[in-house]
Amino acid sequence: MPVKTRIVKTRRRSFSPEAIALFLELERMSRRNKTFRDKTHELARMLGLVYEWWNGNHVNDRADGPCHPPGYAAFDNFFRVRAVREELLAAAGGSSARRLPPPYTQTGRSSGIPACTERQRVTDRNDTRVRPRGP
Repeated sequence: MPVKTRIVKTRRRSFSPEAIALFLELERMSRRNKTFRDKTHELARMLGLVYEWWNGNHVNDRADGPCHPPGYAAFDNFFRVRAVREELLAAAGGSSARRLPPPYTQTGRSSGIPACTERQRVTDRNDTRVRPRGP
């Protein structure tokens, strides 16, 4: 007897209104403070992306590519988080094509170092240590 097989369809992720509102709030927020980090962690909990968040990836990251080389867990997580970001933008009625360039990238950088790993020199005249640059 012939059996009708069911074709598996991919299910679109649904987001709570609170998650979309928090995502949009974070898109407008300054990225250089503790409140931003705390809220990105809260959003990661809502979306089930806590592991990826601890690897340094979050849905409000506007980077064009991963800052870790292939072979690292954070490299693979970047693409997983990027897919969720695209779905959130679509759910919020936005488009990734309309997004602004990230504030931490510079065109014509001569160092060739990705923006997330670039180091900056402290400007305090008594302190000449080199510190990592980050959120």
